[in-house]
Amino acid sequence: MLAYNFITFLLLIPLVIWFTDRGLKYSLIILAVPYLIGFVYISIIWSLANVVSLLEDLKGYNAIKKSKALLKGKRLLASSLFVLIFLPVVVVQIAFLIIDLVVYEEGLRWLFSPEKVGTLYAILTSGLILLVLIPLGLIIQTIVYFVCKSYHHESIDKSYLANRLEFFLPAAAQVQQVETNV
Repeated sequence: MLAYNFITFLLLIPLVIWFTDRGLKYSLIILAVPYLIGFVYISIIWSLANVVSLLEDLKGYNAIKKSKALLKGKRLLASSLFVLIFLPVVVVQIAFLIIDLVVYEEGLRWLFSPEKVGTLYAILTSGLILLVLIPLGLIIQTIVYFVCKSYHHESIDKSYLANRLEFFLPAAAQVQQVETNV
């Protein structure tokens, strides 16, 4: 992402200078569309690579290659789910910028100030992001992984998955032992 943003910035400077006389606002909108498409594509590869590195025995670049291979045929589905999950996060961040909910006063005096409603709004939206949207995003990333695996008719290594889940769910090891005995 750092390289993508750096290269985009380097390409954007001459284009903005060239478009300055021709309507900067419209040119930035036109240039933002390909940037956002690339941003979403890299983000879904990255998020699927995180799931691949957790559920398979692949790490680093190999996980990224595997996630790119898994996304073939399901890019539109993964992209739309990524946008739907992270759009509320962006909306909340924009709301923070517009409403300017940052409190600069000392101590807990802000709790009793007229901005109390804004502060409570900030706490509720932060809680919404942390308690609902982030876990929901992780669950959807995992579901996209399983959908992509089934789309490519790949089997899931249940023994590796059971070993990974054994740390979190001790019962997973017992389920794996029952399946191997049957």
